[in-house]
Amino acid sequence: MALITCEPEDRLPPQLRQHLAGHWRIDDPLDPGQIAAAVQGLSRQLGPVERLLAVLEQLQVPLAQVREHLGIGGMDPVTANNFRDKAQMKTVLRAAGVPCARHKLAVSAADALEFSERVGFPLVVKPPAGAGAKSTFRLDDAADLSAWLDTVPPAPDRPAQMEEFLTGDEGSYDSVMVDGQVVSVRPDSTDYDAWMKANPGKINFVNQNAAANVTGVMFENLTGQKVQFIPYRGAGPAMTDLVSGTVDLLVVQGAVALPQIRAGKIKALANLSATRSASMPDIPTADETGVPGLYMSGWFGFWAPKGTPKDIIGKLNNAVANTLADPSIRLRLVDLGVEIPTPEQQKPEAFAALQKADAEPGR
Repeated sequence: MALITCEPEDRLPPQLRQHLAGHWRIDDPLDPGQIAAAVQGLSRQLGPVERLLAVLEQLQVPLAQVREHLGIGGMDPVTANNFRDKAQMKTVLRAAGVPCARHKLAVSAADALEFSERVGFPLVVKPPAGAGAKSTFRLDDAADLSAWLDTVPPAPDRPAQMEEFLTGDEGSYDSVMVDGQVVSVRPDSTDYDAWMKANPGKINFVNQNAAANVTGVMFENLTGQKVQFIPYRGAGPAMTDLVSGTVDLLVVQGAVALPQIRAGKIKALANLSATRSASMPDIPTADETGVPGLYMSGWFGFWAPKGTPKDIIGKLNNAVANTLADPSIRLRLVDLGVEIPTPEQQKPEAFAALQKADAEPGR
């Protein structure tokens, strides 16, 4: 396995470096030209490249363009764009018989108003090529729509994906990974527990998303300590301020925390899973650190709309399960701090049971 990154090789985690046959550094990972040059360079060193993979959604179209240019098998640019462009994705899925929410790619305020009048509220608005829930909003009424249009009005060069908000049963078809949240503190911290007890109410607790906010409230309830919630717009800025010592405490996914922990830039207090993680065996659980019951593990999965035929669900499940069985994929995910479910846990019925259990009151 060879790796193309923006990082120099000596900054890669040791667990990853020992498995690499080659490494090539580029400046812009979204530039197909730079990726292609790196692939050609690695090919001259190691032989023909048989597969080109990336985790980030934003990389799928550039990688597909490189595959097509260099004749490497895998997802082509048209398919990649169907995945990346959410409006196009729904068009393709609907044509294949998969039910989808009604949607519109709005390029003006008039488009947005027309769609809201035709579909009604609530609505979901987001970038057509977004990632996760970034810049995604729920609009419950005309006042919300007006406020959104005043803040980020859609335009031809900045279209917005608008969708009807649907509720109901989903067809879960695969559990992909479980990502334990890590409680991290600034690098100059020593006896943090003693400091918190001596300075009640003074700890700065980063609140960068809903999971962090819930964890903070649980922390207060379980320890009797009060914290000062500091809102952030994402884990990236929050991590930067934690490294610099601007804030005190951050709860974040292992994939975000591990590189900084390994580099000695921050300290890990606890992994908020019920058991220690195979990728983070030296980080104790909250139970072990004296805060029993402080659990906050995120998980990722795939869903299909209600009514999706079972044979399609089965095909999708098999495709994802086969991908997760690939040794190189498993190695990369574990190195990022995520736990890969067992084959039994990846079945649709098991994933649906996990989702139902996590949604129970008090969980």
